[in-house]
Amino acid sequence: MRVDSPRSPSLLPLLSFLGMALIAGPAAAQSSTSTAAALPGEGGALHRAPMPMGGVDDGSQTPVAEPEVKPEPKAEAKPEPKAEVKPEVKATGAEQAQKAEVASLEPARRSRAGSSFGSNAAEDVVGGINLRWNGYMRLIGEVIQNDDNSAFIGRNDGFKLGSARLGMLASKGAFAAYISFEAAAGQRENFNDPNSTFRVMPRDAYMRYEVSQFAHVTAGRFKTPYDLSSLEATALRTFIDQPIESRGVLATQGFELAGLATDRQLGVMVHKDHLGLSHDGFDVGYALALTNGFSPNLRFNDNDRPAAFMRLSAYYSDMLALNLAGFADSRTTGDLPNLFDEDVKGLEVSMLASFFRLRLEAQFLYQNTQFDTSGQPDVNSMGGHVQFSYELWGISMAYRFAFLDPNLDDIDDADRVIEHTIGLGYGMESLPLRFLLNGTVAQEQAGRKLSNNRLTLLAQFIF
Repeated sequence: MRVDSPRSPSLLPLLSFLGMALIAGPAAAQSSTSTAAALPGEGGALHRAPMPMGGVDDGSQTPVAEPEVKPEPKAEAKPEPKAEVKPEVKATGAEQAQKAEVASLEPARRSRAGSSFGSNAAEDVVGGINLRWNGYMRLIGEVIQNDDNSAFIGRNDGFKLGSARLGMLASKGAFAAYISFEAAAGQRENFNDPNSTFRVMPRDAYMRYEVSQFAHVTAGRFKTPYDLSSLEATALRTFIDQPIESRGVLATQGFELAGLATDRQLGVMVHKDHLGLSHDGFDVGYALALTNGFSPNLRFNDNDRPAAFMRLSAYYSDMLALNLAGFADSRTTGDLPNLFDEDVKGLEVSMLASFFRLRLEAQFLYQNTQFDTSGQPDVNSMGGHVQFSYELWGISMAYRFAFLDPNLDDIDDADRVIEHTIGLGYGMESLPLRFLLNGTVAQEQAGRKLSNNRLTLLAQFIF
């Protein structure tokens, strides 16, 4: 459960040791092992491109002249006109970085999303402003083991629309703006309700400006720089769902539990995914954000106190990324006139490593909630996951161990959930299609043990 308090949380202890780090933007160059999508709003870049933007033919090189052939007598040789070599106009600022981003991600698109992921997105120029579209659709079929002691766990098997998203990037020079809309199942009416209605709503809506080589400024609704799996692009996930510590437990999968992710929020952020200290060696990235706090889909803040986020990432070439992040948020919950305040603080430690075709990932999340007005005892929560994946010839094989303990002070650990997930995937070469098959074994403590193992299939189209 998430919560807030009438007083502003003390951020100095948190800011003294928590890091800032990487999130993706239109100016971020990424590598073939990056978890970001081709356009903004799809996650943070976790690795750099193997080489900087370059190789554009500017017309400076001319062909070698052929030896002159003497004409036959009485025959006038007319020299052939030289073909005019027109220099290519180089993009600058956000436009140049966006092209680098698209080029660097092509290998990842082929293995994870199909051969033309992002490469065929429609692009127009209107009034000197470059417009580019992207999106995807995810169709999911799921079968969950029916629990004999529950009226809702495993009783709603079938097909569902994971999400269908359409986004547009507008850029000119160092300025860019991005907006996306998503159609998916809406919020449930009641706790543990296994079903919900469809809705269409804005997902991302922000503006970004490249202040300098070392700082970008983003304002609007964006992903907060916290939780590795939330920053990962949805369309490029190794598994169909986020790990359980981020997403929590859905009503159809067990007794509903909230995850520890913070998702998108309204605010302003100063960030740079890579400072450029070294290309093949050590480098760092950071992010500092001030937002409304945990108020999803609300027009205003839930109170008059902002939330603060910090993130720091350290990289070695494109092989290793280490992340440290944290946040502090004062939240207000309940319905008027019965409002309650909670102070929430979170910590993330995560890493990514890539060796040839093997990719390793690990994350640990810790969260403390203080109930200032209701007098309830503090709640300490934690969760994490470890996973590895291997890709060859468009086929991926993966395993993930993940757990969520929403209340560490619970002696019996009755609400702790552990999941083992095995995944198979295939990205088509000829079409922008990707297929994933996940099998999950869910384990609860003895006092709350459920029969809720599941099999999930995903068909994904992306452009």
